[in-house]
Amino acid sequence: MAIAHVATEYVFSDFLLKDPNQARYRSVRTELAVDKMVTCVAVGLPLLLISLAFAQEVSVGTQISCFAPSNFSWRQAAYVDSYCWASVHTHTLPLWLHKFFPYILLLVAVLMYTPALFWRFSAAPLLQSDLAFIMEELDRCYNRAVTLAKRMYTSGVVNADIQSHFSSGSTYTPI
Repeated sequence: MAIAHVATEYVFSDFLLKDPNQARYRSVRTELAVDKMVTCVAVGLPLLLISLAFAQEVSVGTQISCFAPSNFSWRQAAYVDSYCWASVHTHTLPLWLHKFFPYILLLVAVLMYTPALFWRFSAAPLLQSDLAFIMEELDRCYNRAVTLAKRMYTSGVVNADIQSHFSSGSTYTPI
């Protein structure tokens, strides 16, 4: 089985998936490296932006702050700040979209990860079973070829053929 495994690795060398469900398919890779990178970027980037949006709100504070006079107390400045937020809402532009932007990014991340989940749970097991069959057949073919070569060598068919070849005056050129 080792020869079939190595042959399959070389044929499918650009595949990356290392952890299939069944133990006998563990060495078969069924996902392209590009697919893995696209999934990582398409899902990771929105999740990173969500994290940054929430981290900014926690660490920096509100994004709009009004400048209160220096003689105002902390509570008076907070009241002025909340009043500025209330007065901003008089515009006709909808501001609710800004509040839901991180959640929209989360939805985008889930939608981008859906094809990878579909591939992993529906198409990959079928492909892995086909590749396992090919690996087994390659291994059987290799074993039959080795057995045939041993039988031909021990029966003298190969030796007689080589000796007749040399006796005819031609030179021996190994393959």
